[in-house]
Amino acid sequence: MDLATLETWFDALLEGQPLPAPVPGEPPLVQKLRRLEAQCADQRQARKRKREALQELTDSLVHLASLDFDLPPFQGTGDDLVDAARYGVHIMAEELRHAQLSLEEARDAALAANRAKSTFLANMSHELRTPLNAIIGYCELVLEDLPDRDELVQVQKASHHLLSLLSDLLDLSKIEAGRIELAMRPVPVDQLLVEVSETVAPLARAKGLALRQAPPTVTLAAWADAARLRQVLLNLVGNAVKYTERGSVDVTAGLDAGRGPWIEIRDTGIGIPADRMESIFEPFVRVDDHSTAPGTGLGLAISARLCRMMGGEVTVVSELGVGSTFRVALQPPPAEEAACPVR
Repeated sequence: MDLATLETWFDALLEGQPLPAPVPGEPPLVQKLRRLEAQCADQRQARKRKREALQELTDSLVHLASLDFDLPPFQGTGDDLVDAARYGVHIMAEELRHAQLSLEEARDAALAANRAKSTFLANMSHELRTPLNAIIGYCELVLEDLPDRDELVQVQKASHHLLSLLSDLLDLSKIEAGRIELAMRPVPVDQLLVEVSETVAPLARAKGLALRQAPPTVTLAAWADAARLRQVLLNLVGNAVKYTERGSVDVTAGLDAGRGPWIEIRDTGIGIPADRMESIFEPFVRVDDHSTAPGTGLGLAISARLCRMMGGEVTVVSELGVGSTFRVALQPPPAEEAACPVR
């Protein structure tokens, strides 16, 4: 091979042009040139694939960033395309940053509105409770002298019902505003269950239901606010009676080894639809929207949140048309309080 032919072959390699077809008996130098040609072809294909991949990446980033303009196809070396991809990432990051700022502003506005709502509800409930208590008091005074006035009895019942609704609104607004203060201490669970059952028993008897409260086999103490725990249990047992037309309501309690006391309220009522199992602990959600039973759908929401504040939880297992079982899991008294007598 002469020098001119060799120079032509090198130029072809540099320009990416194919070499002449091989012929038998080529010298070693020509064979090396052909191997070099194959390597150059592989490198060209690799650069092409890299360029296409980077272009696809850039297009995807531009699309994700929701830009309103189209970038022209990038030409040039691999470094240029990498820079273009980095530019696309930068644009996307900026768009995401602005979106995050907008979401944070919307969140702050929603939180401020929610706080304002909670404050308004708390103030309104407080202002309405004062005259209602006066109405109830005057009704009781008049009924002492005129015990047979059914109209006054109805006014008194309606006032108590409205006061109960306002108390629920006030509790919910305080919980949402973080203004609930708990007096945590050891609470005798068995004694509290007796009190709750005695309170709800008249309503159960009026509906012909069997309300059974099984005494715990061991002395149970919970670390809780006694008044708030009583409120939770009254709500759960009262709901069981309210939504049960026939059958029974059973209240049991026990102790989980290594954990704390639990209380279960089992009824033979209407049950809870599967699609409402997750939402019944949200405010203003009722088990049955068509039920004529009184209530606003606040009791379960308040009960669940109060239990969480006391370190416990409320869970439910239910079957539609068969009944429901609500379980209240509580914390045991801390070690330094365990030796103190429960109150």
